[in-house]
Amino acid sequence: MTHTEKFQDKGGGFLYANAGGIADTTLLAVATAYKTGVSRKYKTLPARQLNQTFEGASEIAASVKYDGEGVFVHYDEKSGLIAFNAPSGRARIGLPCLKAAEAKLKAAGVKRLLAAGEIYLKTDGDAGRSRVGDVIHTTMNGSSAEREKLSLALYDLIMLDGKDCREDQKNFSANWERLGELFGTDTAAPCHRAEGKFMPGKEAEAYFQSVSGPRGLEGIVVRYPKAEGIFKIKPSLTIDCVVAGYVEGDFEGQYGVLSLLCGLAGPDGKTVQILARAGSGFSDELRVSLLKKLAPLKTDPPLKMSDSDGRPITFVKPSLVVEIEGESLQETNLEGKQTTSQTLVWDGEKWAFKALNPCPRLSHATLSQIREDKSWNDGGTRMEQAISPKGIETILTGGGQENKPGTVTVREVYTKAGKEGASVRKILVIERQHPDFHRFTVHWTDFSPGRKEPFKNEVASADSTDRLEKLLQGYREEAGKRGWTMV
Repeated sequence: MTHTEKFQDKGGGFLYANAGGIADTTLLAVATAYKTGVSRKYKTLPARQLNQTFEGASEIAASVKYDGEGVFVHYDEKSGLIAFNAPSGRARIGLPCLKAAEAKLKAAGVKRLLAAGEIYLKTDGDAGRSRVGDVIHTTMNGSSAEREKLSLALYDLIMLDGKDCREDQKNFSANWERLGELFGTDTAAPCHRAEGKFMPGKEAEAYFQSVSGPRGLEGIVVRYPKAEGIFKIKPSLTIDCVVAGYVEGDFEGQYGVLSLLCGLAGPDGKTVQILARAGSGFSDELRVSLLKKLAPLKTDPPLKMSDSDGRPITFVKPSLVVEIEGESLQETNLEGKQTTSQTLVWDGEKWAFKALNPCPRLSHATLSQIREDKSWNDGGTRMEQAISPKGIETILTGGGQENKPGTVTVREVYTKAGKEGASVRKILVIERQHPDFHRFTVHWTDFSPGRKEPFKNEVASADSTDRLEKLLQGYREEAGKRGWTMV
């Protein structure tokens, strides 16, 4: 069922494969199909629309949304239990929470199971909010004691003892009740059914407030028990920003603005800290009209920047103020490192790149409205909306990473033995803060001594972590094919 050579022994009986750990292609196909099918049913709903959406429903199923890592859990009585991701095949065996789940299934007499769940980190009892970055760090680099804090919450059945439960999506309550019988509902336990309950639709807002308010959790998931459709509801933030640039292109047979580069102004009225890029929330008409409004404001770029698809950002004179909405301000990325963004200075005629400074990232930024009533440099787009006083001081005093030499942030080497000798694949990422360079440079090396052209090399660039992750995903899938081992 697994490619044993892909797994690393992390100690304490815990085995981890970063990718390609699952050998059962049928299992991967079933899990991938489920993931694709369910993701299409998900809709993100602003908290302000809770009442009008659900108040007329006689019954809804609402559960806590965990800020962890979504996984599939497979168990059979011969090979035991494994948690994995699809389609990547990243896999975990032997985490304490997985051992607890396996023990419960054995006690219940289950022969085989496939379920969907979430591995999350307990922060303080059942209160407080876990973070996906914490889960990844604890899995890859945590101690045995730290791994004890990881919990597994199950929220859907896919297969059970030969029965295909995917057709039961319209009868979700049966799957939900069975998960409670198998794994229990004690959220203090290392393994349990996801926290949630059935309720009249009019109670949805109160339940959301109880979860996201004093407990500070990520939000809730709501579905109709006997109908398709799943809704994610999270607290949202609204922030007024100045538009520093835009990306243009084709959409639905038309041409207009695809996204806006948004920033916050400092108290000096000239320093702008980039906060987010908003690419949704536009009507077709607004995309076209914004291009007409922004095109005359084009100015020379202070540095090379592009969106996650590699399209160049066109910089404009600061003028337009927009309100953007997001789910949360994230201080760290998935690797636990502090998030940073570009600091620019407008001297009245042109932009200049100043530095790369620590700055929160507004997740899932969406355009809410144009603020014609506000000016960008008189407090209307002030940094205090999202940045701490200490952070603002760092930005204004030049404490950021300005024009520093490039540093290696990712280095992965893979090898495979062959008749002609060892083949090598290497991924190298260099991060450089300089106005004349892209932020990330990705080098891909592929050496095979038995090939007609033994040495192959590719270079790609990225200016955002989203773009970087897309590039790395492609190179890692190539690097981690069958027979290759990360060294």
